[in-house]
Amino acid sequence: MFPSSELDPLIDFVVYRLRKAEWISGYQFQKDRGYLLEWTAKGRQRALLLQKLIVRHELTDQSNVRKFSTICLEEASAPSDDPVPAVERDFWRICLEELCIGLEENSLATLARVIASWKPS
Repeated sequence: MFPSSELDPLIDFVVYRLRKAEWISGYQFQKDRGYLLEWTAKGRQRALLLQKLIVRHELTDQSNVRKFSTICLEEASAPSDDPVPAVERDFWRICLEELCIGLEENSLATLARVIASWKPS
């Protein structure tokens, strides 16, 4: 569930991308509860791993998520003192590619908020 009292075009965009990538099988919006997402096994796995990245790198902060994403999407290999381990960079990049979400700051921040709000059942 992602709490929201009104439909939000940014959330709709992210949810659409989650559905196209088969991370969710469906969703609905209820005014009193917000967005209710039906996660697939693939989506649950991705969300659990992403939640750790989101917390570790404070990616619900809009400026952090853009900077982090830029670092992860750079083609050149990162220096050895890079604070973002290669496995984390690769996973974030793969997820953004699966979802077809580029570096647009609002979409990235919304994705991070949606993933961070998910609670496994």
